[in-house]
Amino acid sequence: MTNERPLRKPRALAPGDLIAIAAPANAMSSSKIRYATRWLEGHGFRVRVSPEVERARWFTTPDDRVRAGNLMKLAEDPEVAAILCAKGGYGTVRILPFLEPGPFRERAPLVMGCSDVTQLLVWLLVRANLVTVHGPMARSLEPAMNPETGESILKALTCSEPWGHVGAGYCRVLVEGKARGPLIGGNASMLAQTLGTPYQVPAQGCILFLEDAFGDEEDIEHAIFHLKTAGVLDQAAGFVLGELSDKEDDAEELEQVFLDLVGRDRPVIVGMPSGHSDPNLALPIGIEAEIDTSAAPMPKAVEAPLQPARVREVASGQAVGAGESAPEAEPAGAESGVAVATASGAA
Repeated sequence: MTNERPLRKPRALAPGDLIAIAAPANAMSSSKIRYATRWLEGHGFRVRVSPEVERARWFTTPDDRVRAGNLMKLAEDPEVAAILCAKGGYGTVRILPFLEPGPFRERAPLVMGCSDVTQLLVWLLVRANLVTVHGPMARSLEPAMNPETGESILKALTCSEPWGHVGAGYCRVLVEGKARGPLIGGNASMLAQTLGTPYQVPAQGCILFLEDAFGDEEDIEHAIFHLKTAGVLDQAAGFVLGELSDKEDDAEELEQVFLDLVGRDRPVIVGMPSGHSDPNLALPIGIEAEIDTSAAPMPKAVEAPLQPARVREVASGQAVGAGESAPEAEPAGAESGVAVATASGAA
């Protein structure tokens, strides 16, 4: 991502728009796919499941090319308004060499995922300048899903206004202060793996979000220290931490390790439930955000991550947009006119 190249913002989805479920990492079971499909359809969207979602993984180069090819087909398809990743695990890094940024940049589909998919989100930001969403995946859509997770998915898909404060009731202040910059980040281990690549996480002046709940404490500490020695932590203007361990004692220790590395001259907020957490709240990646701990103990998204949904004409001649139902809806596509914004957020 560079200031010279404009950010590409997806359009908010409207009823009848097509969401594709893709699996750049591990496969997902048929039962979970069926429930996710029914949930999305129940909220007015059409759903397409990419062929690789259920297929067994071999993690060979030919298999990587197939997964990458399927993802590129979705990026190029004018019907596909959003790509919801199925689940994390392993495998996303293997398909990145076979992706092309052009279709993502030109069509700007909304891409959402977390965990292993962090590397795809960073790749899309750096190579395609595409605003994405770190948050729930298709596997999150299950009968026992936290209602806040479901609400956050719908907001991420349809809200074309600035989101404002995110994480109310969960975040707390570790270090007071103010900061403003693009919200960047995701899973700490995956971010560390981008270092030295053509899609290294761009951290200069950013609000850096980190989470990593299910690794060993030593592995997570190693990833954070790697980000420090590579200069990523030094470049950030402020920090938002999610869960760093599913063990309370380890989480507290990792917070202190983090403070020891970054010092107390920049604001640090902890407790953001995004990624390996319940609820799993969506965070817009690439847009302007701010931290002001004197005003609120949580980050604030001050720039809209999505452009307004395209208003359509239906058979009755009435205009229909996001939040309304329609007998039929034209698919969102390239002809809808992808909106462009500068890195500072001007449309």
